[in-house]
Amino acid sequence: ILIDVSDTKNISAAVNKILDTDKLWKEFSENGMKNVKKYYTWEAHTKSYLKELEKLVAEVKDKSDTFAPVGRKLLDMKKLIVSDIDHTLLGDDNSLRQFNTLLNKISPEIGFAVATGRTVDSAFEVLKKNNVTLPIVIISSVGSEIYYNYKSELIYSTGWHAHIKHQWNRGKIFELLKQLKFLQYQEEENQREFKISYYTSDKPGNLQKVNELLLNNKIKANIIFSHGQFLDILPYRASKGKAIRYLSYRWNIPHENILVAGDSGNDEEMLKGDLMGVVVGNYMPELESLKDTRRVYFSKKNYAGGIIDGIEYYNFLTNTKGDFSE
Repeated sequence: ILIDVSDTKNISAAVNKILDTDKLWKEFSENGMKNVKKYYTWEAHTKSYLKELEKLVAEVKDKSDTFAPVGRKLLDMKKLIVSDIDHTLLGDDNSLRQFNTLLNKISPEIGFAVATGRTVDSAFEVLKKNNVTLPIVIISSVGSEIYYNYKSELIYSTGWHAHIKHQWNRGKIFELLKQLKFLQYQEEENQREFKISYYTSDKPGNLQKVNELLLNNKIKANIIFSHGQFLDILPYRASKGKAIRYLSYRWNIPHENILVAGDSGNDEEMLKGDLMGVVVGNYMPELESLKDTRRVYFSKKNYAGGIIDGIEYYNFLTNTKGDFSE
């Protein structure tokens, strides 16, 4: 019997019909008792539940089988080299070849990672195109995403995702910033779940206006300006530097055993603090304020040559205890 569940008269008529018709009553009663046992007993419930659970376990097992070797490698690592990609790692073919040679010779206890403003797909593509030794970790989209690399299969860090989503309201921020006409929304391929990106100028006061608008609306966010034109809004827990410190904690690699290299404003946070910072010679003016900062080395050499110079300056490959001091 088909009825309209929103029509009480229709329901009453159907119930009366069943009660008044012995054949229908008997048929529906028997079907009811049979199907209650089939679908609604505890045994039926547990069978259905376990069947669905088996599917989930199979999916997780596939991921864990892939991730386990990466996890073991990271747990065995004592040190980590982290580099920005554009204008730091890339920019000079000769010094890049030298850096690749260096990576292929170093101890497996020293890992290599990249931290970039690019999306993970763009980062992976440009690294392969330039024959760069592929990193074990890719921090992408200005630190809003972390991926582990296992034989060119990228594994998204759900732990980082869970950590940075706290108090993040992308829709509200997007609507608020429409008020600021000096912001131009970047192409859709540059937008991410935890990153809103704009083009803007370095006109004095622009960043302050963005910051004030968010603060006045009680929004906590990380505002990152780089290369004189790119503005990224991230969760307040996210950035390249915070992602590196998360990896340090997650895989028990001490801060003082991590060397980071960059060239622009979106690298500033990861260069400061107790990491071994290297600013390549072709750096942007945004990093000028870091001069004379402890543990930030300004190389005279450009691009990957600056990274190699920084590695030598800190004696990073041979100083296994990470006890460098100036």
